[in-house]
Amino acid sequence: MSYIELIFVVILILGLLTFLIVYFLKKKDALILKSKMESEEGYTSLSGNLKKILHARGKTLTPMNPSGIIEIEGVRFDAQSRGEYIEPGNEVEVIGFDSVTPVVRLV
Repeated sequence: MSYIELIFVVILILGLLTFLIVYFLKKKDALILKSKMESEEGYTSLSGNLKKILHARGKTLTPMNPSGIIEIEGVRFDAQSRGEYIEPGNEVEVIGFDSVTPVVRLV
């Protein structure tokens, strides 16, 4: 292999490596969110909405055994009790959350 062929192969390999590095860096960059989700644009935080119903009172629509459906101010939520059975139509209070599920107690 002559000196010129060796230089050509080295340049070809360096060009290929440069292309691969740039390709994967751009691909990685595509996974990063570059815009913000502002509430003014209609985006809402689930935790912010959940904070609004903490200590709110509502009623059970289905039996809580221990999970069921409650209604607070006309909005239905899947909820769970602390393990006790609660009949439908009883008043309950949201006392906390298990992940995003409201936890209620009988009032």
